[in-house]
Amino acid sequence: MLGNKRNPFPRIGKIYKYEFINISKILLPLYLLLIILGLLIGLTSNTNKIKNFLDSESPILDEEDSYQSEPDLPLIPKDDYDLQKKSNQAHQISYNPDNSNNIQTVQYFHYESSSPISLTKIFAGFFVIAFYIFIQIILLVTFIIFGRRFRKTMFGEEAYLNLSLPVTIGEHLWGRFLCYFTWIIICFVTLTLSGLLSLVKFLTLNMIKEAFTTINSVIIKNQGNPVSIYLSFLLVAVSLSVLIITFSFFINTITSLYKKHTTLLKIISIVVTLSIIGKVFSLTLSYSDLNSLTAFTNSMWKTTLIYLGFSTIFMTSTHLILSRKLNLE
Repeated sequence: MLGNKRNPFPRIGKIYKYEFINISKILLPLYLLLIILGLLIGLTSNTNKIKNFLDSESPILDEEDSYQSEPDLPLIPKDDYDLQKKSNQAHQISYNPDNSNNIQTVQYFHYESSSPISLTKIFAGFFVIAFYIFIQIILLVTFIIFGRRFRKTMFGEEAYLNLSLPVTIGEHLWGRFLCYFTWIIICFVTLTLSGLLSLVKFLTLNMIKEAFTTINSVIIKNQGNPVSIYLSFLLVAVSLSVLIITFSFFINTITSLYKKHTTLLKIISIVVTLSIIGKVFSLTLSYSDLNSLTAFTNSMWKTTLIYLGFSTIFMTSTHLILSRKLNLE
């Protein structure tokens, strides 16, 4: 019996390679553009302003220092001066000794900027706005591509050829699952790299080490375990990625059973499924899990188990529905 079992990995590898090449034609240019935007932000950023912001306790001057840095103006209370300075005006006050009522004459003048906005600052602002908008677009497009590729290859114009191949439903699903999971890792690496490049003129390896040292000390001070915290975050991220992929499989498979009103059925399926997941979270987790780092870490482990549990349900249901549908056809 054991000799009759075939090795599924070569076929899974072929499905993986086929899907990866098709997805790369869309996602690789987008990821490359995001990296270029991050580099442009890093090259056009003002390093001195960032350093001054982090080195000082506050980026704004103290009131006393700000007041003393202005030219001395006689006979003007500090409170009035601050009030007038906020409106971007200054007083020039002269005292007339010949006036018996000691009336003060006040002259106003407006400050004029001595440092006009440079073209580099304009480009830097544009790159920052485009960068953060593009991050949202890339995340959205990445997950939309997963759903569209699965629908096209399993139920669309490529389905007849794919399902006629000597490949089992399980091999089809695992090949696509591993491919989509790989792209999620590539997406995360791209986002991280573009973020680091946006600080290329400022960020150093020592600063990164100091940041992790500070975070570890805070965790230990609050009676937490840094390794456990990092590991729980990693597992939640991995299990969430698995949940997103299997959720896409499940929703597209459910809606493929119907020929009409597929968009409405998809929306209903998404709302109902997310409601069930939310209900399980509300019954399992509570706000008391955030009272301490130990309780928070435990809640992260629970979240991982919930994600993996639903992922197993989605993957198994998808496999059963596709197998039954293929047998009926």
